[in-house]
Amino acid sequence: MKWMIPVLMVGFVLLVMAWRAGAGTLSEAEARAHLAKGAVLLDVRTPEEFRERSLPGAINLPLATLGQSITNRLPDKQQVVLLHCRSGARSASAEKALRALGYTNAFNLGSFSQAEKVVRGNAP
Repeated sequence: MKWMIPVLMVGFVLLVMAWRAGAGTLSEAEARAHLAKGAVLLDVRTPEEFRERSLPGAINLPLATLGQSITNRLPDKQQVVLLHCRSGARSASAEKALRALGYTNAFNLGSFSQAEKVVRGNAP
C-alpha cells in the first residue's frame, strides 16, 4: 500500500509532461491546411544542409542565427510558422525560442522527412 502513492504521483507527472509536450503539435492535415493558407515553412538547418536538399517554399534561417534574423524576416508574430530540421531536435529548440520571442503560432513539424510528408504528401 505504501508504494501506491509514489506510483500515482509518478503517473500524474508523466501524464502532465506528455500533455505539455503535445500542446504545440499539429496533425499532418492541420499542417497542410496552414500551408494552404500561407503559413511560413521554416528550415532551421545549416545553409549547407539546405543547399543539399530543401522543400519547396521553405525559408532557411539556421537555428544558430534565428534570434538575430527572425524579426527582420518574419515581423508578424501572429504568422503561422511551421519548423523543421534534419531530426526534429533543432526545430524543437527553434519552436521554444520563437514562442519566447512572442511568436504564438510556431509549430514543430519535426524531421525533414516528417515535413516532407506534409509538403509533398506521401510522395518521395
